[in-house]
Amino acid sequence: MEVLHYRFNDSFRHLLLTNYRANSSNNSSSTRAGGKIIIDVVASFTIFSIIATLILNALVIAVYIKRPTLRTPFSIYIVNLAVSEIVLAGTSMPGNLIREMHGAWPFNAISCTLLLYISQTLTSGIRYGHVLITANRLWAVTFPIGYKQRHTKRFARCLVVTMWMVVHALNLPVIINGRLQWSRSLFDPDSRCVFDNRAQFNSVLAVQLLAFTLPELFIIVAYGYVAVTLKKRWRPNLLSNKVAIGQSTVHCVSSQVDDAAASERRVQFRQSGPQTSTEKPGGNSWQSRSYNRLLAYLTIAVMVCWTPNHVYYLMMHLTGFSHQLFFAVQYFMLYANSWLNPVLIYMADTQIRVAVNGLFC
Repeated sequence: MEVLHYRFNDSFRHLLLTNYRANSSNNSSSTRAGGKIIIDVVASFTIFSIIATLILNALVIAVYIKRPTLRTPFSIYIVNLAVSEIVLAGTSMPGNLIREMHGAWPFNAISCTLLLYISQTLTSGIRYGHVLITANRLWAVTFPIGYKQRHTKRFARCLVVTMWMVVHALNLPVIINGRLQWSRSLFDPDSRCVFDNRAQFNSVLAVQLLAFTLPELFIIVAYGYVAVTLKKRWRPNLLSNKVAIGQSTVHCVSSQVDDAAASERRVQFRQSGPQTSTEKPGGNSWQSRSYNRLLAYLTIAVMVCWTPNHVYYLMMHLTGFSHQLFFAVQYFMLYANSWLNPVLIYMADTQIRVAVNGLFC
């Protein structure tokens, strides 16, 4: 799905056909039968991913439409991610499936150029959509006061628009040049529907790193910092609350007040607590915990689903590496991420979970 995929014309069908030729002298019929099974599995999984991505992400968007109380500045990043996945599932996924299964692009060159453009920019934009979520939590944890004062819906929308502008600035030059290098025109007839990036090898590598690899590295490093910071903050607060409760009890006993008044003061003291523990990032503590839990889930999914894709294409770009099983693994994991994201959102946020369940009750 990335730019390097089109640099080497390494479609799944092409990879299988290469293996057919390599093994035809030994066991042609069994090799072809095995290859056909793999192609059928890939096609079935892609169709499942398209349907699941459309339905599950649509549910997330429907929840925010139906429940205005859920529309926080942070929810703008979630909706941006869900809309991006829906557009990807409605355009790029079926387009790539047609191209892979046919071994050629059966439609005109304009639709081919649009397919490559959408595939390239959306896959990069989805990665940077995850970056926005991670950066939001990083800001909330590092500068909670400034976050609460400045992070508005308007600010979040501006960030999303800026992100898409950056994504286009990174990807459009290599997309246009890659198509011109291949067909000398963006709209010339082109049955293979690929990029030719041989003349811009260094530019393609730079885009691969900036548009695809760097976002994952940022997400992993930033989440590590967020997790460590929250852990350090949680321990002193827990100790402070225990000491404060003990001090409150001693004070109540020594003052010899009635039990009801003493109980009320203890409850009030627990609720107020020391000043350092009341500054919760991103609003109330329950909401912040939901957002931070979502970040943890998404980060794990990013590492599991994206890393094979990055490793495969970097190795292929630098060394010409090509491996059928490795390609299949990264293909499955990358597509699975599109419908896993809404599942993780559902698991992380209780309000979202209740709202989604309410759609069917």
